[in-house]
Amino acid sequence: MPDLSLNQEEQNKLTIIARYLSNANITATTTPAASNPQITEVDASEYLPDGASLGCSFVSDGQILFIDYVLDNVRYIVSYHSDGLIKKSARALENNYIYSVDNESSTIQGREVRVETIVHDLTELDGSENSITQLSATSGITIVDPIPYTDHEPSLCFVAEIVRSGYVTISALADVGLSTLVSYNIYETMSSHKETLLETSDPYYPAESLTDIAQELLVTLINLESWLANAAVSYTTELVLVEPFMLVQEHGYSHWSGREIGFYDKTKWNTYVNVDETWGTGHITVVWQYDSFGYRNPTWGHDVLSPGLTGSWNELLDDACSAYTHNIEEYGYWKLGPLVFGA
Repeated sequence: MPDLSLNQEEQNKLTIIARYLSNANITATTTPAASNPQITEVDASEYLPDGASLGCSFVSDGQILFIDYVLDNVRYIVSYHSDGLIKKSARALENNYIYSVDNESSTIQGREVRVETIVHDLTELDGSENSITQLSATSGITIVDPIPYTDHEPSLCFVAEIVRSGYVTISALADVGLSTLVSYNIYETMSSHKETLLETSDPYYPAESLTDIAQELLVTLINLESWLANAAVSYTTELVLVEPFMLVQEHGYSHWSGREIGFYDKTKWNTYVNVDETWGTGHITVVWQYDSFGYRNPTWGHDVLSPGLTGSWNELLDDACSAYTHNIEEYGYWKLGPLVFGA
């Protein structure tokens, strides 16, 4: 059972109010504000129990200090309010229960964590907008994406980016009266992203507490607050939801990708011609980091490597030299035309 006593918190209360909340408006916010509260991160580690690790601490609208920490494999979130109220929630990481208590009622409440997720059907979407926008509009519940792939530069589409340049010797060019030194470029493309997976949490509804939601989703409170703010999901100074949301937990896109090699052709075209190429399908997905506070720092990573990007550059170059040489020997010039890179 987690430690749900409030003895140390009561000892800290007056000092915390004086230090962080002394200029606060004592009247609590109970109705939605026109905008979300002002969040100010602070270092409140000195108020942790011995041996605890701080996840985050911040002040909401100058009225409430939230401290998120782990002690003995139990995740705690404590809130100190400017009117003297103290709330404490706890989740033992080995089970699926969240417990909460406050210094007014002293009654311990507990509930089981919801673990269901929703895998959204992407087949019926018309493609006019991205899936999150369409599904949010259809359901009336905002889908909160911690990190859209469009915000992660390495995951974005790119076409015919030059990744290597140099020179090769094509001896057959001497037979047609040209220099045997040929300039080459290697191009890479990762395009045609197609959404393959979108899995979210169950919906969370108005009047639910962000502290309980952070405990349930195993994310830090400051991360959850930031994701909701970025998605324009409203909540009060006490971090109580005003409108519903679902949090993206798994997200994936396939992509068409490959390498092409171009030689600067002097036999006819006087431009770079596409001599050889290799293509395949890969896949990117959201990758989460995990520690004792749960999941954090989502980013995008490749979970299926594209055959078009995994081959040897040197093998591709050797194959291109053979193809180009064969063409010159047989026709006296590069017969296949320049073609388009990245197509």
